[in-house]
Amino acid sequence: MLKLLSFFTFLVISVFVVNGQNTPPTCVITMPHHNAYFNEGTDIIIKVYASDLGGTQTGGSVSKVEFFKEDIKLGESTTATANNYTFKGTEVPAGTYRITAKATDNTDTISTSAGVIITVGATDAIPVGMAANKGKYLANIISYNIRSDFKTFLNGVTSENGCKWGSVEDTRDEMKWTNANLSYNLAKNNHLSFRYHAIAWGAQYPKWIESLSPSDFQAEIEEYMADVAARYPMIDKIDVLNENMAINTYNKQEHQAGTPYFRAGMGGPGVTGYDWAIWLFEKARHYFPNAKLVINDFELETNAAGLNEILALIKVLCDRGLIDGFGTQAHYFNVDGIATSTLQTALNNMAKSGLPVYVTGLELRGKS
Repeated sequence: MLKLLSFFTFLVISVFVVNGQNTPPTCVITMPHHNAYFNEGTDIIIKVYASDLGGTQTGGSVSKVEFFKEDIKLGESTTATANNYTFKGTEVPAGTYRITAKATDNTDTISTSAGVIITVGATDAIPVGMAANKGKYLANIISYNIRSDFKTFLNGVTSENGCKWGSVEDTRDEMKWTNANLSYNLAKNNHLSFRYHAIAWGAQYPKWIESLSPSDFQAEIEEYMADVAARYPMIDKIDVLNENMAINTYNKQEHQAGTPYFRAGMGGPGVTGYDWAIWLFEKARHYFPNAKLVINDFELETNAAGLNEILALIKVLCDRGLIDGFGTQAHYFNVDGIATSTLQTALNNMAKSGLPVYVTGLELRGKS
C-alpha cells in the first residue's frame, strides 16, 4: 500500500456539480479525527462515510472513494460496509499530513471531503479515554474547570458555553475567549477531537444583533467566524447551525426565539427557501476547510414533523456539498421512556440525510 508523504498547506474543497442536475455524493472522513497523533512507523486506518442519498435529486450510488495526501493519491475503495469506505496507510513515517477523500457517484459526479490534519511523530502515542483507538469519540463538555478524570474516560471536548456567540461577544467588538481557550487547549495539547458549539443559534447570542441590517449582520457573523478560524485551527466538527427548527411539540413555534433574527440577517428565504442557510454554510466552508460542518437540533427522536423540517434544509445543503454531519441532542425529556422501535425509526430517518449521524448530547435520568 502507498504511504502518506509530505504535507502542504494549500487548502481545497471542491464539488463538481451543475446545480439542478445532480446532487454530489457526501464524503466525510470519520477516522482519524482532525488533530490526531500517531507513532511513526505504525499503520493508519482512514475511514470515509460516503453516500448518494442526500439532496433534492433522486439518489444514486457511490462507485468509488479515493484517498489522498494533498494531491497524491494513496489508494481507492469500491466496497463499503454501511456506507463506510476504508484505506490503510502502512508504516507511516514522521510528519504532518493533510488527508482528503473524493467520492464519485454512478453519474461520475465527484465531491471532496473536508481535510483532516494529523501528526505522526517519534514519541509514543498515548491512548486517551475509553474510546481510544476504536475510531469512536466519547466526549463531554467543559465549563469553568477540567475534571481530574477527564482523559481517563473521554477523548472529545466541547465547551459548555464558552464558544457560544453571546459568551464570546456579548458587547460588540469585545471578544472574550477564556472559557473557549480552556476547552480548545485541552483538546489541542492532548490530540483530542474538538467540537465548536456553535456559530448560529437563536439563544445565547449577542442581543445587539437584533437591530442590525442584513448587511451589517452578515459582516458581524462573518467576522466572528473569521476570528474563530484564526484562533482555533484544529476544530474537528463545528455546529454551524444549532436548534433551528420552527416546528416543535411544545407550541408549534420556534425552538429558539432568536432564530428569526438569524434567518432575516443572513438573507432570508430567497429563491431556494433556504438562501440564508446556504450563505451561512458557504462562509463556514470557506473559513473552516478542515472541519466537518454540522447542523444540530434536539427533540428529533420524538418529533417527526420537526425532523422532516431539518431533512428538507439538509437537502439543499447537500446539493451544494456544504454539510458533513447530522447532529442530534437526545435529552431526557424527549428520550426517557420512548420505545426502542420509535428511537430506531428516528435514527433511520436521520440517516436518510446521507450524512454521518452524531449524537451531540445525551442525557438520561434512568431509574433510582
